[in-house]
Amino acid sequence: MSNEAIAKSLMLLSTEYEFELTGDRIKIWMSALQPYGADLVKRGVEAFMLDPIAGRFKPKLADIIGKCQMAQGGDGRPGDGEAWAIALQARDEAATVIINPEILAAWGSARAVYDDGDDTGARMAFRDAYTRIVQQARVSGKPVTWHASLGTDSAQRESVVKAAVNAGLIEFDKKDVLLLGTDKGQAITPDKHAENMARLRAELEKLEDPFEKLANAAHERAQTERSRIAAAKNQTREKFIQYGAST
Repeated sequence: MSNEAIAKSLMLLSTEYEFELTGDRIKIWMSALQPYGADLVKRGVEAFMLDPIAGRFKPKLADIIGKCQMAQGGDGRPGDGEAWAIALQARDEAATVIINPEILAAWGSARAVYDDGDDTGARMAFRDAYTRIVQQARVSGKPVTWHASLGTDSAQRESVVKAAVNAGLIEFDKKDVLLLGTDKGQAITPDKHAENMARLRAELEKLEDPFEKLANAAHERAQTERSRIAAAKNQTREKFIQYGAST
């Protein structure tokens, strides 16, 4: 039924703009649009036809995909600016943060650059990675999922979690409390916070795109190489200082 509905939307489009979708061409369009589902494709086609600029011209496949992605933008995932702010907040051990897998994966791409002190470069790396990861998630039809990263500040922890539960972002039941080590109001130490974050990342890693894992590994190797070069430079500088002292 979904394929029939998508085909109906494309038939409307081809009739309106007087172009043919047959043979291999219709197969390519259908294959590219199926992940979005019939409702999004219908909305995407309507948005294109009503666009006062783009709607004047015959559509390309990329035009309809773009409109589908814009229609999908209301899926609850934050924009890259808000996501960046969440990622930075999550670095604070005291802070409880409601975070999703796309933000964690994008932060993995930007972490090494940020740790080197390049805030601007890190934000650019994060933005590019986050945009790509979110687009992949939307194309594959993955719904947004939120998780609580619990900080050491118990008062702030309670208010943030309650707000997230009330907003419908997370469900926080007895199982979650036990998993995250907050049963019976016990305090969360920095070590416990780090343990919780490790558990959370381990769970979310299962959802991470394999290409992101490769990118993260490349960043880690680059960081190791930068550390090695810095150590070599320091060693060379010390040799020059020793040589100068001996002459």
